[in-house]
Amino acid sequence: MRITLTTAADLAAAVRDIRPDAVAVGIAITPDWCRDQLHALGVSRYEDVDRDMVHAIADRVQ
Repeated sequence: MRITLTTAADLAAAVRDIRPDAVAVGIAITPDWCRDQLHALGVSRYEDVDRDMVHAIADRVQ
């Protein structure tokens, strides 16, 4: 399922919705952090991000 993301800030907001506990484990979900995670997963266009990808990025919060 596609979701609409146009910026790193949109991606960060989507990840924060999934992982509101991130701050408690010491991860600041910033647009830059999300952009880095997206590139680490081999994706460069926000248009290619779907719900599974957002969850994959959220799973990287450890």
